[in-house]
Amino acid sequence: MAIVRFLLLVVFSFSGLTGSVMLRAQDSGTVPPVTSPVAPADNVPVGSVPPPLKADVLLRTESGDLIPYRELLPIDRVIDELLQRGLEQLAVPLYTIAQQELSAVVDRDEIDITLELQIQVRPADEWVTIPMSFGDVFVKRFDHKSDAPRTEAVPELGEQNSRQLHLLGAGLHTIKLEMMGKARTLVPGVRQLTLNLLAATASHADIKFAGPVELQSLPVDSVDKPMRDEEGVRSVEFWGLAQAFSLSWSDVVQRVTQKPVIQVQNRMKLDLTTIPVNLTGTQQLQISGSPINEVRVTFPAGFQLQELDARNSSGISVLNNFERTSTSDPVTALVRLTTATEGALALSFDLELANRAFPQDIRVALPAIQDANVQSGDLDILFPTGLLVQQTVVEGAQRKRVTSETDLSVAATAFRMRSIESHIVLHVEETEAQFAVLPEITLQTDAQNVILTARYPINVLTGSLLDLAIYWPGYSSGEWQILPGSTRLISGKTSVPLLPQQSDNETDVLQMTFRERQSGEFTVEFRAYAPLAAVRSGAIQLRCPEIQARLGQPFVLITIESDEFSIRPISMGTGEPLPTIPLPASAAAVAVESGLQSESWLHDDASIPIRLELPAQAPSVRANIRLGMQPRGSGIEVLETIGFEIEHRDLASLSLTVPPGVEPTVRISGQSEILRATEVIDSESETHWSFRLPEARRGSLTFEVNYLWTPAATTDPMPLIIPEAAEVLRIKVGTGSGSGLTVQDAVNWQPVYSEEFDAAWQTSQPVTTVPIRWQKDLALTSSESPDLILARSQIIGKQILTTTLALYETLPGVLTVETPLNASLDAILIDQQSLTSHDALLRGNVQRQKIVERGISRWTIRTLGATLPTAPTTDAHVGPRIVEFKIRDRIPMQSSLWLTATLERVTIIGESPTTPVVWYIGLQEKSQAASASPDFISLMHHGVTLLPWGESARLMADRQLKAILSPYPTEIQLVATENLDSWISASGHHDLYFGSAESGALRLNLIPFVSLLLISATVCVIFFVVLSVLRRITIVFPLLLMGCGGLVAWLLVPEWISLLAPYVAMGVVFGTVSVMFQRLISDRRVRFPKASQMGEYPTVFGYSGMLSHAVTERSAAAAIPSGTKSEFNVSSFTH
Repeated sequence: MAIVRFLLLVVFSFSGLTGSVMLRAQDSGTVPPVTSPVAPADNVPVGSVPPPLKADVLLRTESGDLIPYRELLPIDRVIDELLQRGLEQLAVPLYTIAQQELSAVVDRDEIDITLELQIQVRPADEWVTIPMSFGDVFVKRFDHKSDAPRTEAVPELGEQNSRQLHLLGAGLHTIKLEMMGKARTLVPGVRQLTLNLLAATASHADIKFAGPVELQSLPVDSVDKPMRDEEGVRSVEFWGLAQAFSLSWSDVVQRVTQKPVIQVQNRMKLDLTTIPVNLTGTQQLQISGSPINEVRVTFPAGFQLQELDARNSSGISVLNNFERTSTSDPVTALVRLTTATEGALALSFDLELANRAFPQDIRVALPAIQDANVQSGDLDILFPTGLLVQQTVVEGAQRKRVTSETDLSVAATAFRMRSIESHIVLHVEETEAQFAVLPEITLQTDAQNVILTARYPINVLTGSLLDLAIYWPGYSSGEWQILPGSTRLISGKTSVPLLPQQSDNETDVLQMTFRERQSGEFTVEFRAYAPLAAVRSGAIQLRCPEIQARLGQPFVLITIESDEFSIRPISMGTGEPLPTIPLPASAAAVAVESGLQSESWLHDDASIPIRLELPAQAPSVRANIRLGMQPRGSGIEVLETIGFEIEHRDLASLSLTVPPGVEPTVRISGQSEILRATEVIDSESETHWSFRLPEARRGSLTFEVNYLWTPAATTDPMPLIIPEAAEVLRIKVGTGSGSGLTVQDAVNWQPVYSEEFDAAWQTSQPVTTVPIRWQKDLALTSSESPDLILARSQIIGKQILTTTLALYETLPGVLTVETPLNASLDAILIDQQSLTSHDALLRGNVQRQKIVERGISRWTIRTLGATLPTAPTTDAHVGPRIVEFKIRDRIPMQSSLWLTATLERVTIIGESPTTPVVWYIGLQEKSQAASASPDFISLMHHGVTLLPWGESARLMADRQLKAILSPYPTEIQLVATENLDSWISASGHHDLYFGSAESGALRLNLIPFVSLLLISATVCVIFFVVLSVLRRITIVFPLLLMGCGGLVAWLLVPEWISLLAPYVAMGVVFGTVSVMFQRLISDRRVRFPKASQMGEYPTVFGYSGMLSHAVTERSAAAAIPSGTKSEFNVSSFTH
């Protein structure tokens, strides 16, 4: 605070000095009349002379004075008409370049230029000067022609940037210039011509080149038309020439025709896993010497060309077309390119083996490029485990490392091919495939059909599979039909469609051919359907579709129930249902996802047909009720949980039977939104409530129902809220120890063990009430309010750590406290003994209850001597009892320039509204706090410390704390003072607030230090701008105004003013110094003297009297006689 006091003294001292300086400046300066429409001169300070508001006409008097005509005639329309006509006369230019014709001949770096200009001159007896700085060119010849009389042209050929042309005589002048220059070299091989032309109405240029060139850059804002032949650009024309004319080009070098040199690097892959065998590859051609526009390629024998493409070094396709010049082995193709290409060229091809039958010999060689000098490449060979591949011939090749990424079930090898004569011969044979399969059939119903899904998980042990044959008895009769597009091959996460086709030779056999050989694990799946009515009547039975190579294998049938029907498979051999087995994992996942019941059956003889029974389903809603009871004042708080099991229907609304006088709150478990009752029907004995759900639900659904019931007597039966249109299977009632609540009916209610309650009873009878007995004298109840509450909140980043101390002279047996629902309770301590330790939690002395509708957690704490495991049992506690609660919360996401935090402490049920609360706030150094709660006052009073005679904040807080604690016993005063001193000494930046228990939460505005600096900067800028514009106001006036306004604001909002005053003062100090410095510099400039006569007026040339005495005398000698008629001067002021 010492720095703030020093800044205030500096403000007062500078304010007095600035006021005296300003007074002297006003006395010595000359201020022009406000009504004078003066145009400020160059040496006039900004702001000393008001600028003119409008253009005007000046009247020159006989004495030479200029008078604004608007002061003589109030009619502005006449004056504006005169001004408009004068400006229209001045707007016409003195000359115009009507036509500009440029022709040039470029021979390497020498340029001959002929420029013809047609210039229209308007003044008849005046010389007109035209700048003609064309650039780095030199004039060889100058010629001037004109048909108008008395015309003359004088060129002034000086330096490049100061050449001018002077023309005399009105009319059309024709200027012809012959010039020459040199083109600049930008980079080797690229030249540039740069000219500075005149702006002409019509312009044209024709530039011819001695040899063929290629244009690099053209002039902007011009229309060009190059003339090109097969060698390059010969000339170019331009229209609409800009003043900055720039053209660059490069000469075309004539190349000597030579034979191209082609080097080829091949990259090929022979894939034996596909059907048919596929040979793909890329040929990288490096062409030098001369470009080529076609390539002839000869591919290996036995392969047919399918696709071919050609791309340049940029990856752009340059393939025009390709033609198979030879269809017999070997295949030859002629590849034509869109343009002649030199450099890198990539040819990609795709070949297929013509013969698909095995065994056979496959000869692989490099595709040969005609006239290529060097041809080599790499070959990767992929073959599945189902083929036996032998390398019978390897000539001109050597084995290398495989670079292609392959599946684990695919073997691979690679070779380096040295030339086009290198080749490899592979003998390929098929091996018999050995595989295992466990077929599954899933059955479910829809509105009109029975849907069958057949899955065949196949594990190939040896060899590979190229196709699969499925034998389905009776399929040709049309009873079951396969859904089109449902047959798929699934391998990992890849799904490929298959096309099943009926065999021509065998009945009821479906053939499926794979795109490539399959090994390892994969699945074949398809879906079929049959009419629901025919299946239900028994006209259509199920015969299992088997893999022809694995007949007689058992099937697993999975039936999924629907809302209309369930499915029971009956064996036609025994007439009994199939035996059930555990549900497979894949089927269990589908059942959980769909929410429908599923069963798994085993059919060990696939040759026996199955009859499907489809009994109709009956919708059912079953419910289990659980109640928790807790005394709350003169009533009993009930938390009822209703768990539904909904089958074969959707539950769109919840209907409850509610006892009269009970107002329940209902929500879906796990959700905070309370359901709104859409219909309430009252009767004498009960009330019917209906709640609409956000969406229709089925399966497991749980509701939470909270209500308060007040019994007339301690033995009154407690009524239950029962769900309507539901079968109640079980009702469970529980309560906590020490509540005094017990269930009396031993016939219908049996005590049971419960994990949730200390005591619980259960019944399966359809009851509507619970026969309870309430012994209020046995319940542990909370006693008096705490004598004093101390709270400490530490704000660290976005975390809020709050500690609440409740001081009691006599500790009650039970404490009930409430904390925010989102806050976490870290610790509960009584006289430094933890109730949240492991040993204390085992005793069950702390119980938590979530009340979601109020957003709180309620904690019931037993504080008897036995609840403290580490407390002595013989010695009585001396002095006040301290109960400490520690909670943790977070500040919501907000702007980093201004934070608003609501600090909540632990609320003790039964605390008196007048109980004093002393709240300590610990902050980080980078922010400050201001209370937004009117019920809390600050005990620190930081604003008092700003005054030189003010006491420190700590002394003021100690004095006020002493007054607050004075009514309490000495022991409580010592304990409170000790805790507050330890809190204050542990943090450097803090504050103390005082309120009462009924004040509730403490709302704070947290202002970061960056925001306070922004406030200082804003005040400084506003202070400087205002005093710079209003120069007649002394600095003392705003300082006094701000000081008085600050005192008044201090009386209204002392806390905010004490927080912001130092930073506002800082901005005022810097603004004052800046204004004083600016004014001292401005006062040193030359000011205008006063007008010498009252009748003189300012003109566009400045104030009268500003000229020297000699100039005044010369102007007086040449003045017009007094009898001369007045004249008008048209002038305009520029605002």
